[in-house]
Amino acid sequence: MDTLFYSSGKAALVLGVTQEHIRDLCSTGTIAAQSSNGGQWRISKAEVERLKRDGLPPLARALPGHNAPPPAAGHGLFAKPSEQVIEAAEEVVVLENEVKGLGLRRQKEEALDWFRERQEEEAERVAAQEEIERQQREAEREERAQAEQRARRQDWFTRWQQYALRSIPAEARNQVEIELYEAISQVLVRLEPAQDRAITQRLVDAGIEQILGPWRRRREIEAVLLAARDEWLPWNMRSVCELSEHQIRAVKVAAAAIAALRDSATLEEIRAVGKAAVQKIVAEFEAEQANHRAAREDTEMREWIIKCARFPDRLSDPGKEMATQAIREALARLPSGTPRPALDRAVAETLAPYHVAVAALQAEAQAQQRRRQDQALRQGLLGSVSLPSDLPAQQKQEALAAVSEALAKVPEGASQRELEKARSEVLQPLLDAYAQRAAEERRKQADQVTRQAVSSPDGLRRNLFRFTFGNLVTNW
Repeated sequence: MDTLFYSSGKAALVLGVTQEHIRDLCSTGTIAAQSSNGGQWRISKAEVERLKRDGLPPLARALPGHNAPPPAAGHGLFAKPSEQVIEAAEEVVVLENEVKGLGLRRQKEEALDWFRERQEEEAERVAAQEEIERQQREAEREERAQAEQRARRQDWFTRWQQYALRSIPAEARNQVEIELYEAISQVLVRLEPAQDRAITQRLVDAGIEQILGPWRRRREIEAVLLAARDEWLPWNMRSVCELSEHQIRAVKVAAAAIAALRDSATLEEIRAVGKAAVQKIVAEFEAEQANHRAAREDTEMREWIIKCARFPDRLSDPGKEMATQAIREALARLPSGTPRPALDRAVAETLAPYHVAVAALQAEAQAQQRRRQDQALRQGLLGSVSLPSDLPAQQKQEALAAVSEALAKVPEGASQRELEKARSEVLQPLLDAYAQRAAEERRKQADQVTRQAVSSPDGLRRNLFRFTFGNLVTNW
């Protein structure tokens, strides 16, 4: 059943029509409406939604001429009014006054409806505000009650947590506090403060033992592992400053052996298994030490053989390093425990190629030295070639190239006299040809001076001076 209603004015506002139209629809029964005790029309919310969706129905009206008002009386009469006419006129006046009265009453009702709607709206607003305030007060009371309940539960929760934390041994406080706190919290979450205290304590004690039991077990195992590290190993397997490799291994094998035991194993069983595992390591270490001593003696003998090895004379330091490395590799290929004579033979066989190589290098060095001396001699003979200063540069280059080629044809190792002879055989023809050309040039210049002297005495003196100075320069 719909409990929400609109007044005629609100319904008209929602539907977009006049209030009079809504009243007419309600009074004619065209739409579903109810009348309040004060005579006001109320339309349900569902009906207004339907009218918004389907539209307003047409308003039913009376037939034409039915209850139609009589025609208005004119100002002039064509005959003397009869009693019937007079009565009719009076009836018209009465009807007009009734119509006016109805209109005034209608306006009055509309005004009253407006005031009633305002009063009802204000009453509804006040009621809604009071309802909101009532709900707020109830929510506040409920929230206070819940807060008090939460505070009581938190206080109960805290007391049991403190009880659990006080049961932790001093040496375990930094190890299991967080784990125990979480475990006890999970136990208490499933309980209520109203639970019997004895039951709560038994459950909390069980949670404490669930955490501290493994911790005590770990403590026992840690004590056994410490003994395996510091007590069950001989002094030469332990280290003072930091853990040795043997100590670390002893702890690992003891822990592995203990982990293979059943959970209910006693402390004596744990110690026996851990100690047996460590004794195996000790036996292996002693056997290994014996092997190391034999290997160290063999290594020392090999190092002494390498140190006493006789390298070839004049072998360079890098060569000695290479030979030493080769000896080490040769000795390394022999098994440990090889007798001393076999080691000496391996050293001699390794150094034999180095003796041969050193001899070859010495011969090659002597040959290179001879070649360098021969090259220096040839370069010196080529550099000491003396050519005329006025010889053109191109002819000088050709002369030096011819001398260099002649010297190159002389076999390597030739004496200085043989090289000088080869140089002279190439250079002398060039110098002779140059001297012949110079003499021919001087004769030509002398003839020209003679011819000019006959024609001009001054010219003769100038040419004679130039000719004489030119010969001096050339001869110099």
